Formats: sequence, C-alpha cells, structure tokens
Amino acid sequence: MGTWNARWRQRVHRYGRRASIAAIGIVLAVELIGAGSTRAVAQKPELVPVRWGGTISIELETPLFVAMHQGYFAEEGLKIDNVMLAPGPRVREALATNELDFGDVGTFTYIVGRRKNLPQRVILEYYTKEIFSLFVPVSHTDEIRTVSDLKGRKIVVTALGSSSHMAALSFIRKAGLKDTDVTFVGINSADPAVWVTAFKSGDFAAGVVWEPISTFLLDRKEAVALIDVRNPAAHEKWIGKTAASMVLSTSERMIEKNPSTVQHAINAIKKALAYIRGHSASDVAEAAAPGFKMDVNTLTRILVPIKENFSKDGAISRSGIGVEVGLALTGGVLKKALPFEDMVDTRFAGSTQ
Repeated sequence: MGTWNARWRQRVHRYGRRASIAAIGIVLAVELIGAGSTRAVAQKPELVPVRWGGTISIELETPLFVAMHQGYFAEEGLKIDNVMLAPGPRVREALATNELDFGDVGTFTYIVGRRKNLPQRVILEYYTKEIFSLFVPVSHTDEIRTVSDLKGRKIVVTALGSSSHMAALSFIRKAGLKDTDVTFVGINSADPAVWVTAFKSGDFAAGVVWEPISTFLLDRKEAVALIDVRNPAAHEKWIGKTAASMVLSTSERMIEKNPSTVQHAINAIKKALAYIRGHSASDVAEAAAPGFKMDVNTLTRILVPIKENFSKDGAISRSGIGVEVGLALTGGVLKKALPFEDMVDTRFAGSTQ
C-alpha cells in the first residue's frame, strides 16, 4: 500500500509539472499573440499622398509651409512630398488636368478659371487683404508719378490671366485708363530673383508685385511704390478695407470622391492659421523659412506688418469674395458678377459675412 501511494504521488507530481509547463506555454503564447495585436493596433496607417501647388508668395504659401514644418498634415494622415510652385494660371490648369489635388491661388486667378467654367471651388480663405502693389523701376521715377502716367507704357505681371494681371487691370481702370492704353507683359515666373533682375533692367514702366518681391526691391533700391497696398490708406483707396485675395481651391471631382481628404487638408491648414495668429512673427518665420528658402530675419521683417492679415480660421468671407468679384468687374475680367454659391463650397472651412 505504501509503495502504491508513493508511485501515485510521483505520477501526480510528474503530470502536475507537465501541466504547469503546458500552462506556462499557453500563457506565453497568449502574451505573444497579445503583444503582436498591440503592435498591430499601435502601428500607424500609411499617410495618404496629396499633390499640392501654389505660387511663391509670403501671403499665400506661409500657411502651407507652416503646416508642413509643424507636422499638421501628418497629424491629419496626409503626406505632401513636392509642392509645385508656378504662376497662378499654371496651378489652376494643373488642377483642371488632375495633376494636382489642391491649388493655392489668387482669387482673381480662380475667377478667370470659373469664368471658363472650370469645375473648381474655393474651399478656404488664406488672406483678408489684397496683396498686389504697383511698383516703378527707379529708372522711370522721373516720368511715372501717377497711375495715369502709365498710358502708352508696359506693365509687367506674373502671367497674362494671372491675379497680378487682374489687379493691374483694376488699377488702370480706376485711374481712368482703358485696357488698350497700356501693354501687359507676362514675365511667366514668380521667382523673386527673376523679378529683381527685370526691375533692374528698366525695360518696362511698372510691375505688379507682392511679398517678398516688394521688400527685396525696396531693400535693393531698385523700385519705388506707386500703389503700396501694405499701407492701409492705399489699400482702402484702391481696394477697400478688406478683401479675400488668397484662397485654397480644389476640383469638384475631388470634393465628390474624396471629401474626407479635403476635410483633413483643411484641418491642417486651419491649424497653421491658428499658429500664425497665435505666435510671434519670428516663430512663424522660423517655421516657414525652409519652405521659402529664405533668411529667417528677412522673413520675420516681412511678416511683422502683415501677420494679422492672415485669416484666423480659414472661413471664407462673403464680403471679401464680393470685393474680388467687384475688382474683376472693374478690371473687365467679368461681364457680370459670379454668385458666391457658384464659386465657393463652405462645408469644409465655413463662411463669414
């Protein structure tokens, strides 16, 4: 009997050990599976690639470069590799031919496309003032003192049909000149270095400029301002108190097929606009300078007087768009006004009066 009990205890001990080892194996397997599941859950989904285009302009591209630098697009699940930088009409046409998903453009440029029935919509407002000024090369300052003095002369713009061209048309018409009283020449570049060289040549009487070209020309004493819209009095005289000059646009196809991508893109830009309004000019310059390939101190100096002109939240101003349509009518770009609802989709960024 004692022998039998001893054998039984040995068997129980042996099987107990085996059971324990099996149990430990099961626990380890479960833990490994659980860890794998946790890693799978923690692994972030791949970022959605987005194609973006715009024109080299401090007033237009600062929010984009801030959003890229601060990681706001990645936060929204988007990835922007290469921004296509080109004159506005080129960006607009690239959007129309599905080369781009989003286009940063001047509102005038958008209006010209909409007049041509391009299926594109404004979905966010970047800037609440007009950006285009009229400068005269120093070699022509003796004979060109007012806009009326430009009769019979050449005016350089980014490209024919661009926002700068539309602004120039508005300026000369407000000064009492006709479209045929001047000759418009498209420089077909938004590169500041190209513009500085062109002004230095003195081959034209005036040019429509924006930042950073305005500052570069004044720093180098290559031009003087005939109309400087950075001056509030000049802006009110030639444009009005506010405008909606710089906008984000996309195709109606993009809105229909990828509304969530549109919303995520808007969210990223809205974060950038909040950063711009909530931080110092030097902080904003630090974030945007790599995109512009500019010196931070120079960019800070440019941003100081204009930083508050960026939209607070991207909501599209009905009155601001109305100003741009009015300028297009004054400049002869439109024969009749385009309704706000035919131009703008307010579902993503909202609107204001």
